[in-house]
Amino acid sequence: MSCLQQDMKQVRKDAVKFTEQLNPSKTDTNESATTLLTYQNGSQYLYKYSGTGDQCLVVEIFADKGSQLDLVASSALLSRQHYDAAYSPTDDDLLRYQSIRGQAILATGKVPTIRPAMLVNWHGDGGIPLPQNPDWRLTLLTTFNKSARP
Repeated sequence: MSCLQQDMKQVRKDAVKFTEQLNPSKTDTNESATTLLTYQNGSQYLYKYSGTGDQCLVVEIFADKGSQLDLVASSALLSRQHYDAAYSPTDDDLLRYQSIRGQAILATGKVPTIRPAMLVNWHGDGGIPLPQNPDWRLTLLTTFNKSARP
């Protein structure tokens, strides 16, 4: 999977020493690949690369500082993540968003003004809705082909 190879090339270039285990849960397919990185300090990161053609979804799971990564639970979470090139937001997606927005209004008493962000391409359908909760933040977005492909 080319997105796995490109991302790992950058990780190897930027990171301190680590060991890499490909397909740690033995669940990889033609459409997805996983890798587990274990650093010298004991921290672990589990990545899943999923895609169709030149479109990739990368999901990273890691434990809080001082905790150990639960590989079984992490692998189960990753097994539910996938990239769907034919995805376009539906009425159900809008209703789901409005439900989450309503819960935020009840919890804070304020109306959120931010609409859900989507990671999309310029040349067709498909997208990945990005979480909007305060516990989640985008820290890296790798692009290839002059920013035409994530």
